[in-house]
Amino acid sequence: MRIRPLSKRLRTWLISGAAVFLAPALLGVGLYTIIEFDPEKLEYPDNVVFQDRRGDVLRFLPDKNGERHIWVPLEEIPEVLQKAFIAAEDERFYSHPGFDPVAISRALFSNMREQRIVSGASTLTQQVVRSVYPRKRTYAAKLTEAVRALKAERCFSKDEILEQYLNRAPLGNNLVGVRLGAKVYFGKSLDNLSLSECALLAALPKAPGTMNPYYNDRSRLLDRKNWILRRMEELGFITKEQAAQGIKQPILVIPKDFPMEAPHFVDLLLARGVTGDRARETIGAGALRTPLDLDLQHRLEKMVLSHRERLKSRGAPQAAAMIVDNRTMEVLGLVGSIQYGRRDGGYNNGCTALRSPGSTLKPFLYGLAMERGYTPASLLEDTERRYRSPKGDYIPRNYDHREYGPVNIRSALGNSLNLSAIRMIDELGYRPFYDWLDRAGLINDPSKGPDFYGLGLAIGNPEVTLEQLVANYAMLANGGVYRPLRYLRSDSLSETQRLLSPQAAWLITDILSDTAAKSLTFASVAHLDFPYRVAWKTGTSNGYRDSWIVGYTPEYTVGVWAGNFRGDATYSLSGSEGAGGIFADIIKSLYRQSNPGFFEQPEGVIGVKVCSHSGMKPSPHCRSIVREWFIKGTEPKETCNFHLDEAERVSIPSQYAGWIHDLERKGIDSPYAVALAIQDPDSDLEGAMVSNAPPAGPVRIGSNAFERAFPRNALKENIQIMYPLDRDRFVMEGRGVDRRIALKAESAQPEASLTWFMDGVEFAQTGPPYQTAWRLERGVHTLSVSGSKGMGDSVQIVVE
Repeated sequence: MRIRPLSKRLRTWLISGAAVFLAPALLGVGLYTIIEFDPEKLEYPDNVVFQDRRGDVLRFLPDKNGERHIWVPLEEIPEVLQKAFIAAEDERFYSHPGFDPVAISRALFSNMREQRIVSGASTLTQQVVRSVYPRKRTYAAKLTEAVRALKAERCFSKDEILEQYLNRAPLGNNLVGVRLGAKVYFGKSLDNLSLSECALLAALPKAPGTMNPYYNDRSRLLDRKNWILRRMEELGFITKEQAAQGIKQPILVIPKDFPMEAPHFVDLLLARGVTGDRARETIGAGALRTPLDLDLQHRLEKMVLSHRERLKSRGAPQAAAMIVDNRTMEVLGLVGSIQYGRRDGGYNNGCTALRSPGSTLKPFLYGLAMERGYTPASLLEDTERRYRSPKGDYIPRNYDHREYGPVNIRSALGNSLNLSAIRMIDELGYRPFYDWLDRAGLINDPSKGPDFYGLGLAIGNPEVTLEQLVANYAMLANGGVYRPLRYLRSDSLSETQRLLSPQAAWLITDILSDTAAKSLTFASVAHLDFPYRVAWKTGTSNGYRDSWIVGYTPEYTVGVWAGNFRGDATYSLSGSEGAGGIFADIIKSLYRQSNPGFFEQPEGVIGVKVCSHSGMKPSPHCRSIVREWFIKGTEPKETCNFHLDEAERVSIPSQYAGWIHDLERKGIDSPYAVALAIQDPDSDLEGAMVSNAPPAGPVRIGSNAFERAFPRNALKENIQIMYPLDRDRFVMEGRGVDRRIALKAESAQPEASLTWFMDGVEFAQTGPPYQTAWRLERGVHTLSVSGSKGMGDSVQIVVE
């Protein structure tokens, strides 16, 4: 059968008709191909939310747009809340392909009637797309959005798109998503929302700026809420009775209040660059779980605040405190000021402020000494003397301006004696101690080397922070192993550094927790007398600018600072008086229900009975014998030479002669006397007890007698001019003025007398305490002193 060809008119009509139908389809295919949609753009990182160790919110930071949001899975969103949003925004959500032709037709009719765009007919899918692809309100942009919605529907299921929408819904007041809306507006979790509250949340996205729950006139919002409830009834989502009850039910909107807990703690993390990226790297979400204990933090804040008036009356309007778990090194509580705010510079963080630490560095000095062979029983000279320093003569003094003569390290550290500490660092050398502090992270200005600080390192010249001190005292509690403080639960525990041996750290801990060792200077500080062992050390900076105390139990390390952020001096506020009161409150609060554990004694520490005066093995004449702890191998081998007979006075080396002389000059009775070992041709040794009386004539000292009386490993072997120091300069006040200066010397070996020379000419001979005077004469002079065996010392001075 032959087919007749189509006429030209028919062919034209068919081609035109096909074009009419195919052109839109081809256009649609083209638009679908060229319009971009990246599913990864729908990733919606949470805000950074700082939480305490139990998940309680410390602070909720807005994102770069100033909005706050917390993601919640769809399965945790009540079905009634889901249906409220579907009824309000997109009732055909589960049936359309991404855009709603019915809604679009209705919107076109409304817009044409009103001659302006009054309805957009956007589906939930389109609103999700718009949140990542913002657009202008034009028909072309609307078409592009519809194409992207089609693509989104191919990439995600309906439930996934609904989850996206409910977590992106704008709810006003910079709140995004249903979880945060429920929490902020009603103070509830999602599963505790009422039907009426669900409808109110669903009403907000239509006009979040004008239908504000916090406005006095909420009529538009309530009308919208009631319309949603009726629409839910019409759609069969709820019953008529439920709708009526929801309309009648009053709604209580609570004031907006985002948590601002532990403000200095969170500020510190932010200042150190802890961000949401860090959170996602560590735990895969925007929540940053910290080790802070919010209950303990609140108690700590109240305790610090309770001391405001007391401290302010002493010129210290500010204070700071920290609590650390020794086992985990987690920061459990941190208060950077008495109250966070403008008052007295309260926004500053006293835990991270660089301040002079006073005597709080002394435990580390003595810990280093233990590692160098010293022991708690080693004697130090707690007497005033001058030291040459790069900055001139240095004359340290004890806090109470007293001198205590021969003291052991236990007493020197326990009572925080400055003279002993300076003598200790002078013997050890300040450079090794500087190096130790540098390894411990306590040197914050490397441009200032050891010579800049000199001997003052022992009493707190380098500025440190409370945070650094707490970390290093926790090192003592942890047997000499330093670990960084942990501010996030995800922080590593693996980083460690041994700074002291377990034995040295334990000996320092034993001293710091020994109440009897502190009886000279802290006996009257009742609030620091605990019914259990607490190791603690106070510090008072120069000029009373800073009041410190840091201490620890086996479980916790606590640090407290009091002062002011301007660096002004307080009203003679010491560490025990100022910071000590807060410290005592904290310790008692930590142990309200139980006592702390015991500091575990490491292997290699032994207890040995010694003479309490000399620190040596007791002789038959020693009246006061105590048990002291030693690192094995450092216990004393020599028998006490302070008690050579039944005499009541204690025989001590001759370098204390000046100290005894000063005591007697002040009318203070002393149990000590200087021992002079006298070699008689007819006898091996006779011990002579003298005070400050000069000898009748020269007395020759035999070396054998001296060695038996005072072993050389315990004493220096030279005679030393204590004042003036080498290169000292003196200025004459005027002609005819008879000005004299005191000359002082010490002899490590017992000497009956010392001979003084000025420019090679003998001008005086003195017995203990080896002091005399010289009238100033202009010029450069050489002052010398010598003993009976030719030993001596020489200095050069200038008189102008």
